[in-house]
Amino acid sequence: MVCRVGILDDHRSFGEALCLALASTDDFSCVGVTTGFDHCREMLLTMKPDVLVIDYQLVGLTGFECADKIRAEDIDVRIVMLTAHAASGLHTQAGAHGVEQVLSKDSPLSELLHAIAAGPSAIDLNEPTAPIFSRRQREVLELMGKGLAPAEIAEELYVSIHTARRHVKDIMGVLGASTQLAAVTTAIRDGHLVPARETSE
Repeated sequence: MVCRVGILDDHRSFGEALCLALASTDDFSCVGVTTGFDHCREMLLTMKPDVLVIDYQLVGLTGFECADKIRAEDIDVRIVMLTAHAASGLHTQAGAHGVEQVLSKDSPLSELLHAIAAGPSAIDLNEPTAPIFSRRQREVLELMGKGLAPAEIAEELYVSIHTARRHVKDIMGVLGASTQLAAVTTAIRDGHLVPARETSE
């Protein structure tokens, strides 16, 4: 039975190249390539692919946010996500968003085909993944993402400047960053933080 695959990637050339690669096999067919969520939703409803291959970094939102929208509408499709950052920690968050697997865009085609064909395996969607940050650290990280300094974070969260500095230092340590800006950049890259411009109305 041929597995029908849809692709959502804002780099159309990459999506079309992947579509051609899938079409060249005997076990997979590509039902369409889209670059935005609205067209992707239309493709899911009309073409009904078995699997959606989705890029993590899209224009205006992340692959996880797209996955959340798809699950909220109860659209029946398996989701495999690709990322340009091979060392990212996105796989630890995937299950919470209904994403089966996360692969690097540099992965061999054979690895992607295996992930598409394998079905739910590597991630138990019913088992919550351990968060990398505590609730308070996430609050601090979000304020860091808005460009707030430790003193401003302390004022916003009604904590001492020493506590705010400690949280910032701990977050930088987790992310392997030497500056606050580098920590924010890494957090966005690895999917721990949505850029402020993407959350604004």
